[in-house]
Amino acid sequence: MPEKQPEARNQLEKLIQLEKSLQSISQKIVPFREHLPVVRQAYELKRRLDDDKCTWGDEARKSLEALAAIGLEAAKKSLTEPQHSEETRRRALEVAIDEFYEPWRELFEEIQETMTKACEELATSIAQGISRRVHAHAIESTCQAVEEALKQVREFREAVEAEQNRDTPEGRRKRLKHFCANHCCTYEDVYTSAKVSRSSLHSWLNGKAPRAAVDIERVLAGENPLKEPEKRSSPYRPKGHASWGENSLNHR
Repeated sequence: MPEKQPEARNQLEKLIQLEKSLQSISQKIVPFREHLPVVRQAYELKRRLDDDKCTWGDEARKSLEALAAIGLEAAKKSLTEPQHSEETRRRALEVAIDEFYEPWRELFEEIQETMTKACEELATSIAQGISRRVHAHAIESTCQAVEEALKQVREFREAVEAEQNRDTPEGRRKRLKHFCANHCCTYEDVYTSAKVSRSSLHSWLNGKAPRAAVDIERVLAGENPLKEPEKRSSPYRPKGHASWGENSLNHR
């Protein structure tokens, strides 16, 4: 069997590494996505001007408690300090929000670099749709873009693997087995329809018999019709008897 072309091997290795990078990023962004609603609420509260300062103060404290619960040290520290004025609480919210976004900005650089590589491998229309959703100030949209990129890269990698494995002995055996299952036929029906011998089918499975391979592939592709199996004198097989098929191939 001829070796895989270096270009094909390199492409597959690149896709495997890219898929791993996207999987790593998708795990890193989980906390940001989960905690984003709490931070958004704090951000809106910080911007809001409310005539009822007492109510705003209570809401600000609850927001700081929620920020502290997701691990933001600035919020934890603020809650241990004496009674705050409205401006002090507003400032505490701002510092806690900045603390949340600081590691996101660092992660976003990695996201941008990896997504650029992903878009280089994907079809232009898919890549454009993904890249439009990647933005430093849009965590939810960026997370969705990462998920889509991971899905597309994984599917592409699987397709490349399937294509590279298509003409390996294992790949041929899988295709033959799948064809027979879909058409309710035997291996004998296949090689008979291809007008080749049983031994030629076995040779084809092992990457040999190039002439017979053409006829066998035409049957599997539906280009040559699958002949109706010959009628047997009895619909029953003697006990312990099996028609020639996968088992005999495995033991040749």
